[in-house]
Amino acid sequence: MATVIAIFGVLFAGAAMVKLMRLAAMRSHGRRAIGRVVRFEVMRNLTDQPTYAPVVEFEAGDRKLEVKGWGSFPPRYVVGQEVAVCYSPAYPEKAQIVSGREWWIAWCFLAGGAAFVVIGIAIALQ
Repeated sequence: MATVIAIFGVLFAGAAMVKLMRLAAMRSHGRRAIGRVVRFEVMRNLTDQPTYAPVVEFEAGDRKLEVKGWGSFPPRYVVGQEVAVCYSPAYPEKAQIVSGREWWIAWCFLAGGAAFVVIGIAIALQ
């Protein structure tokens, strides 16, 4: 049981690290654009609580593209709101919303993963 909890924590923290590294790379090496929230994609989670992922439209060169952000309840943005987007000039379709909220969520995932690792180790040592 302890091993499963620790492994879950490592995977959770690993996913957060990937997100943090992508955000950092986009912020330092990517191009920045201001997009607008055009709609929300409604998703259902395990508790049947809807979450709303913002879809942001932005321009990269002469192309109009869309990027989807993290889902939340209630929605953290409103339709028409301006949002900062970063993208690689080589792959603008892989853009990311780069806001303080996106960073905060990624850091929370990292902390949650680390907590599961610590709990798993503590259970194994008892």
